[in-house]
Amino acid sequence: MEVVKAGEVKSIAEYDFIRVEAKGKVPLLIYPIKMRESTMQVDLPSLSTTHVNETQMQAINSELDIILPEVQKVQNMILQRDYTNALSKIRDLKLKYPKVAFFSFLEGACYKVMNKSSESATAIREGLDLYPGSAEAKELYRQVSGKESP
Repeated sequence: MEVVKAGEVKSIAEYDFIRVEAKGKVPLLIYPIKMRESTMQVDLPSLSTTHVNETQMQAINSELDIILPEVQKVQNMILQRDYTNALSKIRDLKLKYPKVAFFSFLEGACYKVMNKSSESATAIREGLDLYPGSAEAKELYRQVSGKESP
């Protein structure tokens, strides 16, 4: 895929397609069938302002209704030093939501308070593989491993 920076002009042939993407923006696939002008401008909307449809929003809210109380239970278990049950609950959540990096970060935090730096670093690194943009997780990884994030 060819990368085109903001403000650059990219020529494409009629009936060719191009994928336009930028970090933090909604990607767009352009397939011009008949071009009226020789150039076309594209303004990608921000992901934070992109609207999801009502069905998607209801699904998100439904999942949050399930997830947030479970996270609170885990946090309470950690506060009560019930680490075995906290880790068990985190593993259950990770199995149910394998793409949610937060659960790996939570697991790493639990291992950190248990003074198990190696296990903590492994869990956090796993989460950073899913979501490398988490500044808090990168800092936690640095604390437990003594290294910059992977």
